[in-house]
Amino acid sequence: MRVREVQLEDFRNYPQLHVACDARRVVLLGENGQGKTNLLEAIYLGLTGSSFRTARDREMIRWGQSGYRVRLEVEREDGPAEVTIATQAHADGGGASRRQVRVNATAVAARELRGFFSAVVFTPDTLFLIKGGPQERRQFLDELLSQASSYYRHHLQRYQRVLAQRNHILQQAAAAGAGRARSQLLETFTDVFLESAARLWERRLWAVSHLAKAAAQAYQQIAGSSEPFTLAYESEAVPAATPVAEVENSQDWVTLRHWLERRLEAVADLEWRRGMTLVGPQRDDLRVMSGRVDLRTFGSQGQQRSAVLALKLAEVCFLEQQTGRWPVFLLDDVLSELDPDRRQRFLRTIPSPTQVWITTAEPELLRTLQADDPKGGLDDLVLRVTDGRMEFPRME
Repeated sequence: MRVREVQLEDFRNYPQLHVACDARRVVLLGENGQGKTNLLEAIYLGLTGSSFRTARDREMIRWGQSGYRVRLEVEREDGPAEVTIATQAHADGGGASRRQVRVNATAVAARELRGFFSAVVFTPDTLFLIKGGPQERRQFLDELLSQASSYYRHHLQRYQRVLAQRNHILQQAAAAGAGRARSQLLETFTDVFLESAARLWERRLWAVSHLAKAAAQAYQQIAGSSEPFTLAYESEAVPAATPVAEVENSQDWVTLRHWLERRLEAVADLEWRRGMTLVGPQRDDLRVMSGRVDLRTFGSQGQQRSAVLALKLAEVCFLEQQTGRWPVFLLDDVLSELDPDRRQRFLRTIPSPTQVWITTAEPELLRTLQADDPKGGLDDLVLRVTDGRMEFPRME
C-alpha cells in the first residue's frame, strides 16, 4: 500500500499543500518546527481516522481558520482509493468539531478507516512504549489489534463502555459507604464485562505470541546482537503458579473468562471499598526483555531504542499478515538518534514492499539512505519542508 497523493487545507501550519509521490521512500528534510511531523500526522489521520498527537480536531486546525481538510490518494493491493477527512469547528468556539469522513465519496465513520487502510508510526514519544508505564504498552496492543481486526475493535468499544458503567456503580457505592451489597445491576454489567474482557485478553495473548517472533528477529538484526529478546504478557488475573507457556497458548476465551471471574471474586470486597474495577485488561502489562534484563527498568538507551524499533517492525509485519496489505511506515526523527551501524541495520530490516515516510533535519542522513538503497536512492523522493511549504532541494 502506498500514499500517492496528499492534499491539505488549513491543517496545522499548512494553508495549502499538494504533494504527488510515487516513491517507496519519501524523505522530508527541514529544520525543526517547519511542519514535517504535521505532514506525517495528516497521513496517519487519513489512514487510521485518528491523530498520534491529539484527540481534539480543533488542535489540528490552522490558527485563525474554522476547519481543515485532508485528502489522500492511496494505492491499495486491490486498487486505488481516495479518503477525505474534513472538519468544521463551531462558530462560538465551543463543543466538538463536526467531522466528515469519506472513502471513494462514501461517508464512513472515522473508526472504519482502519478496515480500509493501515499505518505504523514512530515518533520520539514512541520510546515511552518501553520507558513508560503499562498504559503505553496496552495502548500499543489496542492500536495494533484495532487496525488488524474489526472483531477486536467491536469488543474493545464494548469493553470500554461496560468498564465505565461498572466503575460508576462501584464509585457510587464507595461514596455512600454502603460496603459490599448484592447488586443485580452490577452483576449484569459484570457478566458483560467478563465476556468482553476475556475476548480482548485472548486476542492480546495471540498477538503477543506472533509479535514475539518477528520482534526478536528484528531486535537482533538492529542491535547486532544474538541476545534473546522476549515479550511476556502479564495479568493479575492469571492464577498463581500458572506456567507462562500455558498463559501465552490460551486460545480459549471461555477458560480466560473463568480465570478472570475467580480473580474478581477474590477482590470483590476491595473493589467495593475503592470504588473501581481492580482486575482486567485495563490493568495488564507487556514485559519486554533482552536476555534477563527488563528493558523498561534496566535497559540502556540503545537497547530501549532498538526494542521499540523492533516492535514497530513486528507491527508492520503483523498487519500485513492479518490484513493482506503492507501498512505505510511513518518515521519521525528516528535516524538521527541511532549510531551509523544501528541506523543502517535498521533501514535494511524494513520490508522492501513497505512505503516509508522519513523526517530528518540532517542532510547528511540522505547519504545513509542512498548508500542503503541498491538503486542509489533512485526510488526516493526528497522534499524540503520550510514553514508549511514544499520544494525539491538541490542535492550535491
